[in-house]
Amino acid sequence: MLMRYTTRVLLVAAVLLALMVGWLEGEPPLPGIEVASTAADASQDETVTVVIRNLRFQPDELRVKPGTRVVFANEDDVVHNVVHAASQRVGAAPPLFESPVLNPGDTWSFVFNEPGEYPIVCTVSAHQLMGMVGKIIVA
Repeated sequence: MLMRYTTRVLLVAAVLLALMVGWLEGEPPLPGIEVASTAADASQDETVTVVIRNLRFQPDELRVKPGTRVVFANEDDVVHNVVHAASQRVGAAPPLFESPVLNPGDTWSFVFNEPGEYPIVCTVSAHQLMGMVGKIIVA
């Protein structure tokens, strides 16, 4: 009887995980934000790459000009994401961007058009708490 219960719990967990992954990958980008899956799609004047390796964004602080496409390349052995670290206060604006979960070898890019400072974090498996943070400065 315990084995049947455990099997049911595992089955429900697997279905929920599959639904969550599908939702994350199928979510459309926010209106007015240009997002591309690879650097080959770059149509801007300048493209810069941030490598994700050893639970770090490399470089962890990057200065770019407005209109620069920043490609995030996951060269780590585990999955990661890239999330604009908007304020967690109640009533604060949502993050400006959030990548899908990036498997090893995946890339994702975002075009930074507006000047400002954009703190970034990885929210997968508490990587943020392990120091996976960075900043994109557009000036």
